[in-house]
Amino acid sequence: MSIDRAEWHQGDDLPADLDPAAAGTHIGMFLAWAVLRDLTSAAHETAHADALAAVRARAAQTTPGRYLAAQCGGSLADDDLAEEAQQFAREYYISADAATGRDGQDDENNNGDDDVVVVGSGVYLDDYERTLAAGLPSLYHVHDSWDNYDLLAPVLDAAFEAWRERG
Repeated sequence: MSIDRAEWHQGDDLPADLDPAAAGTHIGMFLAWAVLRDLTSAAHETAHADALAAVRARAAQTTPGRYLAAQCGGSLADDDLAEEAQQFAREYYISADAATGRDGQDDENNNGDDDVVVVGSGVYLDDYERTLAAGLPSLYHVHDSWDNYDLLAPVLDAAFEAWRERG
């Protein structure tokens, strides 16, 4: 099941002056955080072992967004994450009342795909925008860099710890 896909943010959402890759930066940042916190699934680890080494080394050529695009086709799926991270993502990344598309309805954002989660008003995008996009025209203008990841990671860490404490 997809948590988020860069393609969902292209078109009307993505400003015309930006490269389409900018639609996946926020997704890549979340996935990079999961990678660097050992919160990815065994299947993801096996499938992307070599590329994950570059992420863990924070190689300049392997930014969070580039990793997402090259290794995951611009998509973050629940099976990319370990079980605990999946549960966290459902609450933090996806709103609690997000449409799942599993009802067979052709919801506005899932185009009849019953294997998607429609990104709702989860707190993640609010935190991402507040932390990285303040003063920018949109969240898509955030530069895909390890410096920006370093600003966001403590916010994700705090949200994850608060989520764990709520248990």
